[in-house]
Amino acid sequence: MSEAGKQGRASQTSWRQRSKWEERMQIKRILFPTDFSENAEYAFQYALTFAREFGAKLYVLHVIYFPPQMPEYDIGQVIDGLV
Repeated sequence: MSEAGKQGRASQTSWRQRSKWEERMQIKRILFPTDFSENAEYAFQYALTFAREFGAKLYVLHVIYFPPQMPEYDIGQVIDGLV
């Protein structure tokens, strides 16, 4: 095997090494902020897989930003539009 091949194999993490690393991590909770876009949907699949692998709880967070209220800006209309 070439020297480059040996280095490539040595740099890869084997399943046994990864398992020891995961045991030390002890991830219990994962926060997944989302804007519900198409890209976020793909990212959610990664977060869900990650949570399952670590046996962690997955929390989904979506925040809506309302700019400061101005006289011509009616927050009630905005909220009604979301419902």
